[in-house]
Amino acid sequence: MRRFLFLTGLFLLLTACGGKSPAAPAVTPPEPTFTRAAPAWTATASPAIPAVSPSPTLPLPPPPTSSPTPESFSWEDASALVGQRVTVCGPVVGAHYAQSSNGAPTFLNVGRDYPDPQRLVLLIWGDDRADFPAPPEEHYLGKEVCARGEVRAYKGVPEIEITDPGQIVVQP
Repeated sequence: MRRFLFLTGLFLLLTACGGKSPAAPAVTPPEPTFTRAAPAWTATASPAIPAVSPSPTLPLPPPPTSSPTPESFSWEDASALVGQRVTVCGPVVGAHYAQSSNGAPTFLNVGRDYPDPQRLVLLIWGDDRADFPAPPEEHYLGKEVCARGEVRAYKGVPEIEITDPGQIVVQP
């Protein structure tokens, strides 16, 4: 009985969907007819294509002067600037030359002194000290400076590695 119902359902399905059955006559759909429309454009011989001139552009800004004034940030914002190359300004309130430590680093603490984790550290390695006209820990201590470089975090404290004296500018 199940087989009969299945075959009956299949037969009905095929006839409803346009399938051929022995009892139903074959219906042939009409052939589609196509008409050719006139072309929308006609081909003509064209003269040589002229060279394309650039579109008008805005005038370029003047080249930077020898002493550019990039946007600077306060030393208090340094922790939010990690991973960015910026100029950060503030007072050097503490300095230490760790001559016997590995790499002989000089630490210039900006804004707050060591061990305050809210400070900004300007780090000068021993190999770069010779490029400075005076010992950095003496020259910059107590002065307002702006330092340019990439802000990194070392043990949660923001720092900028100084490899060239031109990265630090003493503010008047």
